[in-house]
Amino acid sequence: MAYRYVFVSDDWQELEAKGWTSVKAISDTDATRRFTINVYDPTRLAQSIETEMATDKHHFFDPNILVVSVVQRAIVEEALTQLAVNDFIGMAADSAGDESSSS
Repeated sequence: MAYRYVFVSDDWQELEAKGWTSVKAISDTDATRRFTINVYDPTRLAQSIETEMATDKHHFFDPNILVVSVVQRAIVEEALTQLAVNDFIGMAADSAGDESSSS
């Protein structure tokens, strides 16, 4: 199944520096098949987990985490392509009414 990707930003230098981005994967053949995937580098993921552990929640949960060595467009797109081959199996699909990031 083919997907197109909508990134929250096209400023890849900034995204790499932050170590995090979010991307919407939308099926080319079934617009109801869409996933919001949060992409982290290992350092930023560790920082995010540490921050959450310091709160009164004492947990970190995100069903759609993708960890890449570096948040660079080519690396992120390659990882997304590999996930798309298996139709993002194991990832939580966006709910039917979630159209907020589809542009």
